[in-house]
Formats: sequence, structure tokens, C-alpha cells
Amino acid sequence: MREEGPFGDHTGYYTLPEPYPVFHVTAITHRKDAVYPATIVGIPPMEDFHFGGASVKLFLPIFKMNFPEIVDIALPAEGVFHNLVFVSIKKTYPMQAYKIMHGLEATFPLGLPLGG
Repeated sequence: MREEGPFGDHTGYYTLPEPYPVFHVTAITHRKDAVYPATIVGIPPMEDFHFGGASVKLFLPIFKMNFPEIVDIALPAEGVFHNLVFVSIKKTYPMQAYKIMHGLEATFPLGLPLGG
């Protein structure tokens, strides 16, 4: 383990120094004309914001199958795509929003596939 940080995060916050695992590289190989799929994340809106919009279109029908009261989902740019989700529901009884919130958390415990 070795101390790593502090780092500036793309959400605008800093991560404090913490111990992280260390590994040693013994060889690096490469191939000619390699493709490295990546996005650059920075001050919003960036590529991931647009991925969020596409993800909502893909996953909203699935969410509605499990939670028919969901009307729409929005991932605003201010949430940096994965830190803020607005869910619109057709409310018919008290505490229904909690049911949806906990249901989505239970369905995707490590974060909605809209973000990560």
C-alpha cells in the first residue's frame, strides 16, 4: 500500500490522500494501430452527460416495467451525470416515492446503470 492523493475530482471536489494498493509493471506490450476506447471527463457537460441521456432512453422502459408509476427520469448536467437523478412518478399513495427510491437502489445497488 502507498499513500495516494490528494486529487481534484471531476465533480469539483478533492479526494483526500489515502493508502491504495501498489503494483509493479514488469513489461508493457502494444500493437500497431491499437484502439483505446475512452472518454475525457471534465467540467460538465462532457461526453458522459450525453451518455446519460442515451442511457435514460434505453433504461426507462425497463424501469417502467418494474415500477409502472415512473413517468420520466432526468440526469441534469449539474449532477455530472452520475451524482444526481430526478425521477418523476405518478403518486397515488403516501410514501410511494420512498418505495421507488429504495426499489431503484435495490435493483442497482452500486449505482444506476445511468451513471455508474
